[in-house]
Amino acid sequence: MSLSPNEVEFNKELQKVRSGLELPMHEFAKSNSYGTRICLTQIFIVCVATYLLQNSGLRGVNQVLGSAIIYGVIAYRVQFILHDASHKSLFRNSSINETVGWVFGTFVGVNFSRYRYTHMWHHRLTGSQNDPQYRDYLHGTVSRTRYFLFLVSPLFGSRVFPYLSREFGVGEKTEVAVTQDYHEPRVHPLWYVMALLVVGIELFVMSGFGRYPFIALGFLVGLPTVSLFLARLRAVSEHQDFVNDKAGFTRSHRFNLADYLLLYDANFNYHFEHHLYPGISSKYLKSVSIRVDQLGRPSDTMGSSMSRTLIRGFR
Repeated sequence: MSLSPNEVEFNKELQKVRSGLELPMHEFAKSNSYGTRICLTQIFIVCVATYLLQNSGLRGVNQVLGSAIIYGVIAYRVQFILHDASHKSLFRNSSINETVGWVFGTFVGVNFSRYRYTHMWHHRLTGSQNDPQYRDYLHGTVSRTRYFLFLVSPLFGSRVFPYLSREFGVGEKTEVAVTQDYHEPRVHPLWYVMALLVVGIELFVMSGFGRYPFIALGFLVGLPTVSLFLARLRAVSEHQDFVNDKAGFTRSHRFNLADYLLLYDANFNYHFEHHLYPGISSKYLKSVSIRVDQLGRPSDTMGSSMSRTLIRGFR
């Protein structure tokens, strides 16, 4: 496929950065303490959130909505554990990365092999029509109304079936599966049984062993709505080229507390740097970003915050 002049220029800028960067050897090392901290922090947040929800005094619809929001955010943030584990960069040992990916993935109903499969192809085909995440970006000129609806539509379940298709191989095939010749991982039926059992136990505990069923309902509501809504916001802020719609475009963002609390963890705001070096630990992405700044980064590949980048779509 031929590249547009803007894509050719962007690739030249990327090559200039890659050829000029020299990473010290220690930044290629993985850190068990870093991975442990991220995982334990997530577990701690789940425990505290569950305790607060059970003792909040919320009941009925309010308890469902509160649980959906809180667990939706938590389930979304689990994605960063799966992401680093899929790159084998969360822990030093590949087997530990694999185990952590499967355990945390199963707790939020995500098959780790499917997640890793689509994510690796996302790296190879970023922004192209064969990118598994192609439908998470807008293409061409759109109205403000359409842009707004595109952002909020996951809250109303618009991403449920595409998500199932992409992550579990159910329904329509992804664009990658149609156009690439390789073996797509299949989900063994036993995994579905195990996932249902694990999530069932999880819901039983979250609901106070059945005393607060609306909390469990909120968890089930939040996963396919709030979680995928936040994923949509982040995908647009990271890969939406508002000027030229270039394939391969990726954007990083400076640290912002509101973004950190809602939209990223594990230095995921340095997404341009991650696409430059997808195999290094996210622990070192900030230092890589500093070197990219010193070299001179490609145009529009660093935003002040994800929220401000999202607002750009309304201009």
